Amino acid sequence: MKLRIGGNIRLGKCIALGLLIVALKVCAEERLTVLKVGNDVFSNVTVVAVTTTDIYFTHPGGMANAKLKELNPELQKHFHYNTTNAMALEKNQMEANAQYHAYLVSHPAQSPPNEDRPVLTPAAMNDLRQQNDLRQHGGNVCANPSPMAIHKGLSVASFANHPLFAKDGPSKNDIFQGSVGDCYFMSRLAALADAHPDYIKSTVADLSDGTYVVRFFKPNGEKTYVRVNAELWVDNSGAPKYARLGREDCIWVPIIEKAFAVCRRNKSGYDSIVGGNGRENNDLVWKHTYIKIDETGVNPDDVIKWANSGEPEGQMKDTLCARVQMFLGKINDQCQLGEGMGLGAPPGFSNKTPLVPSSAGLEKSTYRRGAHIYMIDHVKMDAKGNFTGIVLRNPGGRYVTITDYARIFFCIGAAGPVEPQAE
Repeated sequence: MKLRIGGNIRLGKCIALGLLIVALKVCAEERLTVLKVGNDVFSNVTVVAVTTTDIYFTHPGGMANAKLKELNPELQKHFHYNTTNAMALEKNQMEANAQYHAYLVSHPAQSPPNEDRPVLTPAAMNDLRQQNDLRQHGGNVCANPSPMAIHKGLSVASFANHPLFAKDGPSKNDIFQGSVGDCYFMSRLAALADAHPDYIKSTVADLSDGTYVVRFFKPNGEKTYVRVNAELWVDNSGAPKYARLGREDCIWVPIIEKAFAVCRRNKSGYDSIVGGNGRENNDLVWKHTYIKIDETGVNPDDVIKWANSGEPEGQMKDTLCARVQMFLGKINDQCQLGEGMGLGAPPGFSNKTPLVPSSAGLEKSTYRRGAHIYMIDHVKMDAKGNFTGIVLRNPGGRYVTITDYARIFFCIGAAGPVEPQAE
């Protein structure tokens, strides 16, 4: 939402036009034996980026940044520090923040409308409050995470002129997984956006200066914040290589993914987010309760034989139907409660996925193989109230309907709710 003061100053993205914004000037991994910052001394330093006000670097203790004004005069000169420009940038940023906070105080929801000042609904006011909460924890801008080692020839492009969200807010249909194996993250993000869009709004905020702050939770409930800019790795066509743009070219998904790549495992690279189950530090937190299909007394090899013989009537069909009905019913109960849901299954899961036993080896088997994570869109039901299948959303954006009971019983590892961490 774009708000205006006095008809000529926009808050949101447009306020950044009045700021002195300088893009990161990436140094070619310049190395320093020693870097002294005030009373702190860092050794074996690799400089990764420099802005008008800050220097970003790695050292044996991890990644850090410091104000250029705290360096000695020789290094300030080396990194082209300009006191006037730095002070102007910081002054304008403080003025912009002050204008924003003043606007929130002076424009309550019940204020009369005019062409410059819209009436804010309670929902819009809540959105502003959530975004403002995030703005309080912006911190320093992190250097861009490195691309995956296998991806050569990529370049960086800024998407700061794109909206953070589409006009109607975050949606599952903004999620399009790119060329990195983080389906576990993308599908659960889609489930959260579908069931709890307000939670997404309280997770990422536009700081109106070309940077964004993203909030994560650690397993102990502690909040941690990551601030990144709008630069994304792109291919030769100019399209983002990793998470794609959403509806109306919104960028909340690639921004959250970028922040995740910065902080996961403290390695700051897209290689660090390949594979996982989402239960480590610096992740969006969801519950880890699982809904499993009861396999008591059913031999997987017998399921294969039954499926290969055309799934005839008999005890096997009756047993699988009862077990699958119970499984789908539990999932449907959660969906009706408004919970986001996800499950694990083989990549490319369909009604024709081969039924391959565990004895074939981990990479070949499709038995309870949760190698790919899908969002559960909904459970299918016939006119009599019988559950007939399940509709899944692949994080790449495709929907698939699974109605074959043999595949549902044999291939699905487990399903589980995706719930936001209590704030």
